[in-house]
Amino acid sequence: MTDLTLTEWLEATQERRAELEAFAAKAVIAEASERRGDIETSIRYADDAGRLLADAESFLSFAKAQALLEALKRDDLNGKDREVIIRSEVRGVQRLVDGLTVTVKTINNRIFAGMNANRSRL
Repeated sequence: MTDLTLTEWLEATQERRAELEAFAAKAVIAEASERRGDIETSIRYADDAGRLLADAESFLSFAKAQALLEALKRDDLNGKDREVIIRSEVRGVQRLVDGLTVTVKTINNRIFAGMNANRSRL
């Protein structure tokens, strides 16, 4: 995990996350001559997206631990109520993790689609 706070990390990675999301949204290259370069680029982007996802998951774990500690201080809550409060407290970080997960899966699917298209040519 990084030594940055979540806010600092979000600011520091904003451009890269936007770049990865834009790449994931692009159409898969149909031209066989360009496909190899696209696969190589996709692999690099998938690695970057995976690293960002790992950081985001660390922030989520930390946020859940903090929310749990705060919820345990409240004697008026039962286990189910604590769970609801914890989910509510971490929903922003959970959305970040969910978004990065989709980006990673989309880029990985792009890699496999390109590789499958190459195989079908053989």
